[in-house]
Amino acid sequence: MATEIRTNWYNGKIMINLGRQIVQALMVDPKRVRLVDDAAELSGRELLGEIKLKSRKLRQMGLKSGDYLVVTCDRGAEFWVDCIASWIMGAVTICIQKNPEDKLVETLLSKVSPVGILNGDMPVPKNLSNLRNFSLLPSVVARDDVGSDEDLLTNVAEYPKEAAVLFTSGTTGVPKGVLLTH
Repeated sequence: MATEIRTNWYNGKIMINLGRQIVQALMVDPKRVRLVDDAAELSGRELLGEIKLKSRKLRQMGLKSGDYLVVTCDRGAEFWVDCIASWIMGAVTICIQKNPEDKLVETLLSKVSPVGILNGDMPVPKNLSNLRNFSLLPSVVARDDVGSDEDLLTNVAEYPKEAAVLFTSGTTGVPKGVLLTH
């Protein structure tokens, strides 16, 4: 029986739990995993391939452990590939909506210093245009420099540190960052 993971919208806690569920399911048996959203469906093998490719490209672009990376939400499976690939690199994702309000961006930039943004083929929001666009990734190198599929996922599973920063206004109307761990 296949493990089907649906990736509709989520809050921060559900996001980390869903990310953990995806990684754990892939570690157990990638052949039995299907990631499903409104726009796409990926098998576990396809998902692993995309994550591995994105990890290589992020490494080529200089992403390092401990770097903060803005990742735009509402992109379905592509969002999960971006998050898991950046977690493999040891980066902390800052999850934001596609068109964040200026107040949120101002708060975000006052609290952390992201090295770039991953936003798929969407235009970079004007208020984040000063960030390096990691979506404009170079062609991948031929050699495999991120290890086997098992090593790749073990990197994420073993990280006891920060996974993501979510900015929420809560009841005050003032954006504040909430640090989530793996």
